[in-house]
Order: sequence, then structure tokens, then C-alpha cells
Amino acid sequence: MENTYKAVLDWLEAQIFDGGPAGDVLEKAPGLSVVDAYRLRDALMQRRVVKGDRHIGYKVAGASRAIQVTEHVEGPIVGCLMQSGLYAENTPIALGSYKRVIVESEVAVLLKHDLAGPGVGMTDVLLATAGLFPAIEVVASRGERVKRSQQMRIIGSKFTGGGIMVGGPLSPPHGIDLR
Repeated sequence: MENTYKAVLDWLEAQIFDGGPAGDVLEKAPGLSVVDAYRLRDALMQRRVVKGDRHIGYKVAGASRAIQVTEHVEGPIVGCLMQSGLYAENTPIALGSYKRVIVESEVAVLLKHDLAGPGVGMTDVLLATAGLFPAIEVVASRGERVKRSQQMRIIGSKFTGGGIMVGGPLSPPHGIDLR
């Protein structure tokens, strides 16, 4: 992936991490599939790891029908969470350079082990879950409010500005109604 899309990865890295000009990945790679977008996301994650960041988990975005309708998105995506975007409770998050900021309440799930499908059911998820944390996600952008392709949303989710703050205490997953 790194060799095939090196120029695209360089462009994405400059745009996402260095404040380069905003655009959509389909401008640079018009035939990019959703599967390849996830591969590019992973390649960007590896570049961040090589530079000293740490991959700490994943984030699901656009899972609710309400968000899909209001944000005009095609469906849920899975983004990377990196150590550089994790903030401890009561830590200020610098947002002065961002023009658009959204704060969302979330639930962070700590897994005991990975889940792999197909065929993963509710019981599998409960058995794999060590606990739940309250969390706050801060979504920040430089102000551009343009429609992004599904591929760009996959690549950029949680690599962009803002971060996540996870609180405590850890709660066991049993007996909690997350609705």
C-alpha cells in the first residue's frame, strides 16, 4: 500500500497532520475503493507509529441513522484512535486554531481481547468487554464544511483535530442499559 499510494499518503499526511490544503482523497485517487481507504488509513496510522505516536484503539462514527441523515453520510465507519489524541480528565484541549468544534458524549469500551467476524454476537461482545468508561469526543476542523467522500471520512476519522477524553471509573458491562 505504501508503495502504490506513496504520493497520496504524502498528500494526506500533509493535509491531515500539517494543516495542508483541504481536499478529498478521490481528487488524488479517483478509483479508490472503500477497502483501499481502510488500507490507507492503516498506512497513515503506521506512519504515525514510526514517528512515535501509539495506536490505542478504534472509534465508530456515523453509526446512528440520525447522524447519517444530518451529516449526509453513507453509513458507519471505523477510525483510528492515537495516543496523541487522548487527553486525561481535566486536561485542557487547545482549540484556538480551529473554526468548527463539536463536542459529543460517548461511551469508551475497553476490550479484553479482539473480536473478529463474521458471526460475532452480543454474547461474544459482552465476554470480550472488560468495562465501559464515560468519554467526551471533541471534533475540530479548520472550518471547511465540504462534503467528504466515504473514503475520505474513513481515512481522516480521528486523525483530524480535537481528541477524546476518557473518564472514570471503569464500569462492568453487565447490567448497564446504554440506551
